Amino acid sequence: MTKLKIAFPLILIVLSFMTGCAIKTIPIKGTYLDKPYEIISDKSKDLVWDKIIDFFAQNGLSIKIIDRSSGLIISDKSALTWTFEDSKGKLINPNAWIVIEKSIDPGPNKVIKPSSVTGDWNVRIKELPNNKTSINVNLVNIIAKRAYASKYGINEYEIKALSTGNFEKLISDQIK
Repeated sequence: MTKLKIAFPLILIVLSFMTGCAIKTIPIKGTYLDKPYEIISDKSKDLVWDKIIDFFAQNGLSIKIIDRSSGLIISDKSALTWTFEDSKGKLINPNAWIVIEKSIDPGPNKVIKPSSVTGDWNVRIKELPNNKTSINVNLVNIIAKRAYASKYGINEYEIKALSTGNFEKLISDQIK
């Protein structure tokens, strides 16, 4: 019992020290895309197809799968422009394609930037009645990682990341 009386305060001190040094994560506050972005265009399927292929080429996005008959375009995994939110939940970089949750290292009280932010774009182009075209744009496989050093080497962990809708709006503007 005496050993437990001595060990208990020591355990509390160690736990409070560990909690005080833990990285603080600030969740994303804003509302962002949680489903595919749909665009309805008055342009023909062929014209929309050509404009989207041009858009991918102009933005340096390589294409992994392209099937004109089914209207499917899937990009290779690509680096994505990202941003944090400010304290009010507004994007710091309003043009970024991705918003990520913020982590703060309490030691120097410094924001930890991600080591990588990647994802794949799926675009589905479908002809509709009345000479209209539907374009569904979906960001999938978003992976945002932060790296940190430990006594065991460099470790990475995933952090929450969401599409801001900016990439999808760029495609919409390209088609109009």
